[in-house]
Amino acid sequence: MLEAARSSPDEATALEGLVRRSKTRALPEPIAVAAASALVDRGEPLLAERLVDGAVSPSARLLLADLRAERGDVAGALATVERVLLRCQELRIMGKRLQDIGKKHDT
Repeated sequence: MLEAARSSPDEATALEGLVRRSKTRALPEPIAVAAASALVDRGEPLLAERLVDGAVSPSARLLLADLRAERGDVAGALATVERVLLRCQELRIMGKRLQDIGKKHDT
């Protein structure tokens, strides 16, 4: 829905509906990121930041870091990027462990 509404007269209505919905329940992260990106394009970075503030996906967290940096919260932006990098490292470690377990099980 949002993708079809981008740069159309219906974009504002779609974004308003998503922002309204986000106040009562979390949006799926891909939708929150897309809506936040559209809000940034429309000059509403603070509203965009609120949409992705609780998100955990790397794309959402990196968008949040960009938004924080742009409003001057460099420390918050760096901390957010650091958490993304730590999470990626944790996933690599878990993947390696699973590979090791698989190799031991195959022998």
